[in-house]
This record gives sequence, structure tokens and C-alpha cells, in this order.
Amino acid sequence: MKKAHIYLLMLMVLPVLLVGQVRNIDPTSEYIEWTGDNELANELVHRGMHHLMNIEREKAFTFFEAAVEEDPTLFAPHVVLSWLSPGDQKAYHKVQAQKLVAGKNETSRLYASLLDTKRGREGNVERREIWRKMHELAHDGRFVHWNYAMSIENVDDRIAELEKLLAKNEKDGYGTGHIHNILAYMHYGKGDVAKAKMHFEKYVEVYPEGYNSYDSMADFYMQEGDLENAMAFYKKAKSHYPAATNATNKIKELESMMSEEGNLILVSTEHVPPEHMADYIQWGKEYKKVAEETGFHEFWVSASGDAVSYAVNVGKTLADVDTYLDDWEEWIESHDALGEQYQKYKHSISSIERALWRHMPNLSYTPEAYESTGQGSYVRAYQGFVKFGHEDDVKAIMKEFKKEWTEKKISQPFNVYWNEFGADGPCIAIRSVYKDINAWSADRQEVANNVGEDRMQELMTRWNKHMRSWKSNESFPMPELSNVKSEAVAATN
Repeated sequence: MKKAHIYLLMLMVLPVLLVGQVRNIDPTSEYIEWTGDNELANELVHRGMHHLMNIEREKAFTFFEAAVEEDPTLFAPHVVLSWLSPGDQKAYHKVQAQKLVAGKNETSRLYASLLDTKRGREGNVERREIWRKMHELAHDGRFVHWNYAMSIENVDDRIAELEKLLAKNEKDGYGTGHIHNILAYMHYGKGDVAKAKMHFEKYVEVYPEGYNSYDSMADFYMQEGDLENAMAFYKKAKSHYPAATNATNKIKELESMMSEEGNLILVSTEHVPPEHMADYIQWGKEYKKVAEETGFHEFWVSASGDAVSYAVNVGKTLADVDTYLDDWEEWIESHDALGEQYQKYKHSISSIERALWRHMPNLSYTPEAYESTGQGSYVRAYQGFVKFGHEDDVKAIMKEFKKEWTEKKISQPFNVYWNEFGADGPCIAIRSVYKDINAWSADRQEVANNVGEDRMQELMTRWNKHMRSWKSNESFPMPELSNVKSEAVAATN
């Protein structure tokens, strides 16, 4: 069967799409000259444009490659293929695009000129000006308008322009999914989670046949710490297109995060005004007593300033978290004393925060033959708030830290935790328990002597490149409020 027949068969089974197709041509608008005389090639181009705007680059590449094979005179698909191709192919498509655009209108020539701009942020100003000029010439071009809106520097202005295009496309019956997608990410970046979720859900609703709509919804859930929903939507994306690169990579990442490598620690931090601390401590003792008498889950408690944290080892998977929460609800409802305590002492809590941390044994360090005595009374914790997308870099550096500590036989162990869910976003915590503050000072001196200032400076310089911010704090175990059968667990976790 000829390739043209294969492409025709592909198009027959795909739904008719409006995005990218030119309807109701405005004679005053100078559109990019995407198409030619070959109808099959033109349809392949329209399909490619649709997938390009929906950030479905794998499919876009396939359709644009097919289009130039069917009609070698087309220039615009070569522009896109130059962006999407590696190495020599990138250079080849750039040459073809700039050769074939000769004789085309000014908007088309401007589009091809984008290939001459510098990559990354260096070329942003130049690209922004090119899209502005193109928008003036092709004022009714939906593809140009979308890219022009995306190029606007100010986030609020960018959102306003995208909303203008959204309203226009809705009125004229054009596709809107790609606009909902970008608006969702824009609002999420501004911290408006509710509006972001609304746009992500709308994207799925208006583009159920795609795969990036599910991939984007999965990204939202992953950022929000809902790993179960994230996994479900990434798998949905792959079911719609098995070659979806991002979904494939994220599923592997999630499978690793949800594996049984390290225990999950659920931490509830309760803030107590100083004037109510005595009541709160009494509540904690009564709460512990019920837990001990009824055989409830172990928990350990520590305090720092006005913050008192209850930590529970809930298991290894997210299903274990759900099981623990169900157990806790049932325990609360089954013992009237707990309800009475809450009514009596609830005034002592001003606010509550919760986070879910994964213990990372492959990044943690314990000296050979080390045995905990459970006598730790002073805890130092360092928290690094990691830049989004830099998680793997940070974990790689932590492996170097562990290697240094192991080779230099540092006597003090440390435990590493990764924030699976919580307001802090990507965050790594390094926690050590000491006998007292003098033991902490001795540990710092041992590291300085054995690892060396130069090596520590080199590691920390690289580390800081991946951090949004960084802080340290001290806390103190509160055994009088903890329900812990193994003191070693309390000391090391």
C-alpha cells in the first residue's frame, strides 16, 4: 500500500478537528501560508498544527513529517520540524524552511525567521517582537494569536490575551482545549489552585480524544501531592497514545515514589499559643494514655517553639496511608474519651499543618556497627526547598554526601526524607538526633576535619543552585507525649 493511502486511512479514523483549519477567511488578515495544492498534505498540516498547539509534540512531528513527504514545496512544516528534531535533522529542516519561504508573504517570512533567534531566554525579546508583528499582519489567525499571547512577558497580560482568544474561539466554534491548558498552568503558577483545576478539568472535557489533556491533569495532581490520581491520569494519557514521552517518564517516577523503598511518615504539626501550652501538654498526656491502653499505632512527638509535631510511620505505599487514616477515624469514633478530650482542650490549638514524608534509606547514612541508645534529646533538621524540576539533581548530590560520610567514617548518622505531600512543595529534609548541643558541635567539627572545607564548599555550591530556599531548625523529642514501643525508632525518625 502506498504511504498516501496509509495517511488517508489515518485521517478517516480521526475526528474532524477545528483547531488549525482556516474557516471564514478574513481578506484583511495575512495568514501564514501553511498549505499548498495537495489536499492530503494540507490535511496532514492541519492535524499537525492541532497537536502542536496541544503540546502533543510526538504526534505533531509525525503529521508534519508526513506532510512534507507528501508535498515537498511546503515551508511551514519544516519550521516546526526544525524545532522538534535533533542534530543534523534540525539544521536540514531549517535550511529547507528558509529556502521554501522565498516568495511567500511577510507573515510567512517572519515565521521562518524565528529559526534565526537565539535559543532560550536570550532570544525571548526578539521572538516577542516577531510574534507582535505577525499578530498585526495576521490579526485573525488563531495560531498566530495563540503564540502571540504566549510570548507576552507579563503573566497577567498573557492571561488576559489568552482569555480574549478563548472567548473568540468559543464564539466562532473553534477548538479551545489548548487555551484551557495554558491558562491552567498560568493560574497554577500564580497560586490560584481552584482556577487552575477548573481549566485542567475543562481541557479534559473539551478534548477527551487527546492525550495531553490527561497528561496535564496528571501534572496538576502530582504537584498537589495526589499521587494516586496522578498515576491514573498519566496511564490514561498513555492509553490514548502509548508513545507519550512525558507520561511514560512520569509513570516510572511515580512507580519509584510509590514503591516500598522507604517508609512514609505522616506528620501533623499543631501550633499552640504560649498561654495554652499547659492545657495542650495535659491533653497530649491523656491522648497518649488512651493510645497505650487501646494498642493504637505508635507515634512520636517533638516540639520546636510553639509547634508540636506528631509523627506516625504509616507504611510504605499510599494505600497504607489510606488504611491508617481509616484506622484513626475508627479509633476516634470508638472511644468516647477522645471526643471528650477534644471538646475540653481544642481551644489550645491555633492551627494545624499536615505533611507526608518518604524516608529515603538510599540517601540516609548510618555508620557501620552503629547502635542507637534511644537517648537523643536534641534534634537538628535542615530543610532544602527544591526548585521544581531539580529533584533528581538534589538526590544525586545527597548520594555524594552519603559517600563522603561513609568513606570518612563520620560517627554521627543522619536520616533523609522527601516531602511527598505538603504546602512546601518539593523539599528534602536531613535530620540528626544528638545527645545534646555539645554532641552536635562535635559532629560539625568532625565533618570539618574529615571531609574538609574545600569539599564541603564544592558540594554546597552545587547544592544551592538547585534550591529555592533553605532553613535549619532545632526541636526536642517529647517522650512524655509519645506512644513509642521502640525508643530507637523515636530517636532515628
